[in-house]
Amino acid sequence: MVGNAQLATFITKQPGGNFRATHAKDAVPKLPGYLLGFRHVSPEYWITSGNNEPVTENDIIESTGILNLKGNGGTLVPNADDHSWYFNKVADCAPEGLEF
Repeated sequence: MVGNAQLATFITKQPGGNFRATHAKDAVPKLPGYLLGFRHVSPEYWITSGNNEPVTENDIIESTGILNLKGNGGTLVPNADDHSWYFNKVADCAPEGLEF
């Protein structure tokens, strides 16, 4: 989470395609937490596919709002493996020769 409501709103309103992508029940996007006054940049593209499944258009859900419980933030029981997914699947889209 980027900061308080004022900061999240300011960044969200900037031109240039500000957004965030989350995966399944990844715990990291939930930190440090709404209860501490933190908020997210909007919109969120929530990827719901499993860790070993290909991502299709139907697996991506767009939700909006700096306090948003419709995407990753609304999932219970966080999963640490869902965070590792980014480093494997997203890295597969990197230009040839770029190593992670």
